[in-house]
Amino acid sequence: MSAALRLSVAFEREDDGRWIADVPEIPGVTAYGTTRGEAFAAVRKLALEVVAERLDRGEDVFSGHAGPAPAEPAPLSIEITPVAVAR
Repeated sequence: MSAALRLSVAFEREDDGRWIADVPEIPGVTAYGTTRGEAFAAVRKLALEVVAERLDRGEDVFSGHAGPAPAEPAPLSIEITPVAVAR
C-alpha cells in the first residue's frame, strides 16, 4: 500500500516579468524564476525538500507540527501538478 501526496503549483507573473510559483498546500513553499519553467523547477525542488525534511522529523507535511508517526510507514509517491496562471 502506498500513500500519494498530490500538490498543486499556482503561478503568478510579476509586473517586472518574473514568475512566482507557490504550493498552496504547504505554506511558505514559494519560489521565483525568470521563466515559468524555472519557477516550477525551483518550487518543485523546494517542495520535495520540505516534504522530506518534515517526514524525517516526524512532522505533519502540511503544517510542520509534530504528530504521531505511523507504526509502519507506507511508501510515498508525490505528484506535483502545475495549475492555472494568474496574471
